[in-house]
Amino acid sequence: MYLSFQVSPCDGRVLHYGTVSNNLVDQVKGVTYSLSQFVGPNVLKPEEVAAVTSDGPTLPKKHLYFITLYLAPGDYHHFHSPANWRVHLRRHFPGLFVGRGQLLPVSPWAAKLFRGLFTLNERVLLKGEWDYGLFTFTAIGAFNVGSIFLQSDSVSLIC
Repeated sequence: MYLSFQVSPCDGRVLHYGTVSNNLVDQVKGVTYSLSQFVGPNVLKPEEVAAVTSDGPTLPKKHLYFITLYLAPGDYHHFHSPANWRVHLRRHFPGLFVGRGQLLPVSPWAAKLFRGLFTLNERVLLKGEWDYGLFTFTAIGAFNVGSIFLQSDSVSLIC
Protein backbone atom coordinates (compact mmCIF):
# COMPACT_ATOMS: atom_id res chain seq x y z
CA MET A 1 0.00 0.00 0.00
CA TYR A 2 1.33 3.42 -0.98
CA LEU A 3 0.43 6.57 0.89
CA SER A 4 0.37 9.76 -1.10
CA PHE A 5 -0.34 13.02 0.64
CA GLN A 6 -1.93 15.77 -1.37
CA VAL A 7 -4.08 18.74 -0.50
CA SER A 8 -6.26 20.93 -2.64
CA PRO A 9 -4.07 23.68 -4.11
CA CYS A 10 -6.90 26.22 -4.11
CA ASP A 11 -10.28 27.29 -2.83
CA GLY A 12 -12.07 25.79 -5.81
CA ARG A 13 -14.72 23.34 -6.87
CA VAL A 14 -13.89 19.95 -8.40
CA LEU A 15 -15.25 19.96 -11.94
CA HIS A 16 -13.82 16.67 -13.10
CA TYR A 17 -11.19 14.07 -12.28
CA GLY A 18 -10.02 10.78 -13.67
CA THR A 19 -7.27 8.82 -15.33
CA VAL A 20 -5.40 9.86 -18.45
CA SER A 21 -6.23 7.21 -21.03
CA ASN A 22 -4.82 6.90 -24.57
CA ASN A 23 -3.12 10.30 -24.10
CA LEU A 24 -6.55 11.95 -23.62
CA VAL A 25 -7.77 14.09 -20.73
CA ASP A 26 -11.42 14.95 -20.08
CA GLN A 27 -11.91 18.70 -19.89
CA VAL A 28 -15.43 18.08 -18.66
CA LYS A 29 -17.58 15.01 -19.18
CA GLY A 30 -17.50 14.13 -22.87
CA VAL A 31 -15.10 16.89 -23.98
CA THR A 32 -11.51 15.65 -24.27
CA TYR A 33 -8.16 16.99 -25.43
CA SER A 34 -4.73 15.52 -25.94
CA LEU A 35 -2.39 15.49 -22.96
CA SER A 36 0.47 16.32 -25.35
CA GLN A 37 -1.43 19.35 -26.64
CA PHE A 38 -2.15 20.53 -23.10
CA VAL A 39 1.39 20.25 -21.73
CA GLY A 40 2.95 21.44 -25.00
CA PRO A 41 5.54 20.02 -27.37
CA ASN A 42 8.68 18.35 -26.04
CA VAL A 43 7.57 18.51 -22.40
CA LEU A 44 6.82 14.87 -21.68
CA LYS A 45 9.68 12.51 -22.43
CA PRO A 46 8.80 9.18 -24.12
CA GLU A 47 10.00 7.25 -21.05
CA GLU A 48 7.70 9.29 -18.79
CA VAL A 49 4.72 8.48 -20.99
CA ALA A 50 5.77 4.81 -21.18
CA ALA A 51 6.04 4.63 -17.39
CA VAL A 52 2.33 5.40 -17.04
CA THR A 53 1.01 3.54 -20.06
CA SER A 54 2.70 0.15 -20.21
CA ASP A 55 3.13 -3.02 -18.19
CA GLY A 56 6.38 -4.84 -18.02
CA PRO A 57 7.84 -7.86 -16.26
CA THR A 58 9.77 -5.67 -13.80
CA LEU A 59 7.73 -2.48 -13.95
CA PRO A 60 4.14 -2.50 -12.72
CA LYS A 61 1.71 -0.34 -14.64
CA LYS A 62 1.25 3.12 -13.19
CA HIS A 63 -1.62 5.44 -13.89
CA LEU A 64 -1.56 9.17 -14.51
CA TYR A 65 -4.43 10.99 -12.86
CA PHE A 66 -5.82 14.49 -13.36
CA ILE A 67 -8.19 16.81 -11.55
CA THR A 68 -9.81 20.03 -12.78
CA LEU A 69 -10.51 22.62 -10.10
CA TYR A 70 -12.57 25.72 -10.88
CA LEU A 71 -12.13 29.03 -9.08
CA ALA A 72 -15.39 30.98 -9.21
CA PRO A 73 -15.25 34.80 -9.23
CA GLY A 74 -15.83 34.98 -5.45
CA ASP A 75 -13.16 32.41 -4.54
CA TYR A 76 -9.71 33.12 -3.08
CA HIS A 77 -7.66 33.41 -6.30
CA HIS A 78 -4.36 32.06 -5.05
CA PHE A 79 -3.02 28.55 -5.31
CA HIS A 80 -0.46 26.66 -3.27
CA SER A 81 1.61 23.54 -3.74
CA PRO A 82 -0.65 20.47 -3.54
CA ALA A 83 2.16 18.08 -2.57
CA ASN A 84 5.80 17.84 -1.61
CA TRP A 85 7.40 17.86 -5.04
CA ARG A 86 10.34 19.30 -6.98
CA VAL A 87 9.71 21.54 -9.99
CA HIS A 88 12.16 21.08 -12.89
CA LEU A 89 10.41 22.95 -15.69
CA ARG A 90 8.22 26.01 -16.00
CA ARG A 91 6.57 26.73 -19.33
CA HIS A 92 4.40 29.73 -20.16
CA PHE A 93 1.81 29.52 -22.93
CA PRO A 94 0.52 33.00 -23.84
CA GLY A 95 -2.75 31.66 -25.23
CA LEU A 96 -4.51 32.00 -28.54
CA PHE A 97 -5.81 35.50 -27.91
CA VAL A 98 -2.54 37.04 -26.67
CA GLY A 99 -2.51 39.77 -29.32
CA ARG A 100 -5.96 40.87 -28.27
CA GLY A 101 -5.20 40.74 -24.54
CA GLN A 102 -8.29 38.64 -23.96
CA LEU A 103 -8.99 35.40 -22.17
CA LEU A 104 -12.06 33.21 -22.44
CA PRO A 105 -14.12 32.44 -19.34
CA VAL A 106 -13.40 29.02 -17.83
CA SER A 107 -16.71 28.43 -16.09
CA PRO A 108 -18.31 25.00 -16.50
CA TRP A 109 -20.67 26.27 -19.24
CA ALA A 110 -17.72 27.76 -21.18
CA ALA A 111 -15.73 24.53 -20.87
CA LYS A 112 -18.57 22.72 -22.59
CA LEU A 113 -18.93 25.41 -25.26
CA PHE A 114 -15.26 25.88 -26.28
CA ARG A 115 -13.48 22.69 -27.37
CA GLY A 116 -9.99 22.57 -25.91
CA LEU A 117 -10.65 25.66 -23.77
CA PHE A 118 -7.82 24.89 -21.37
CA THR A 119 -5.36 24.81 -24.28
CA LEU A 120 -6.66 28.11 -25.73
CA ASN A 121 -6.21 30.41 -22.72
CA GLU A 122 -2.97 31.61 -21.22
CA ARG A 123 -1.51 29.01 -18.90
CA VAL A 124 1.61 28.20 -16.89
CA LEU A 125 2.72 24.60 -16.60
CA LEU A 126 5.01 23.37 -13.85
CA LYS A 127 6.54 19.94 -14.38
CA GLY A 128 8.52 17.98 -11.87
CA GLU A 129 8.53 14.90 -9.74
CA TRP A 130 7.48 13.64 -6.38
CA ASP A 131 8.06 10.35 -4.58
CA TYR A 132 5.73 8.56 -6.99
CA GLY A 133 7.09 9.90 -10.29
CA LEU A 134 5.85 12.54 -12.71
CA PHE A 135 3.93 15.49 -11.27
CA THR A 136 2.54 18.47 -13.19
CA PHE A 137 0.52 21.48 -12.13
CA THR A 138 -1.05 23.97 -14.53
CA ALA A 139 -2.61 27.33 -13.76
CA ILE A 140 -4.97 28.62 -16.46
CA GLY A 141 -5.87 32.27 -16.90
CA ALA A 142 -9.47 33.32 -17.23
CA PHE A 143 -11.61 36.24 -18.30
CA ASN A 144 -11.37 39.13 -15.77
CA VAL A 145 -8.55 37.46 -13.82
CA GLY A 146 -5.40 39.07 -15.19
CA SER A 147 -1.92 37.59 -15.17
CA ILE A 148 -0.62 34.44 -13.53
CA PHE A 149 1.87 35.23 -10.76
CA LEU A 150 4.16 32.53 -9.32
CA GLN A 151 6.15 33.04 -6.16
CA SER A 152 8.88 30.71 -4.93
CA ASP A 153 11.13 30.79 -1.88
CA SER A 154 14.02 32.39 -3.73
CA VAL A 155 12.43 34.51 -6.45
CA SER A 156 9.08 35.84 -7.60
CA LEU A 157 8.16 34.97 -11.16
CA ILE A 158 5.60 36.71 -13.34
CA CYS A 159 4.71 34.57 -16.30
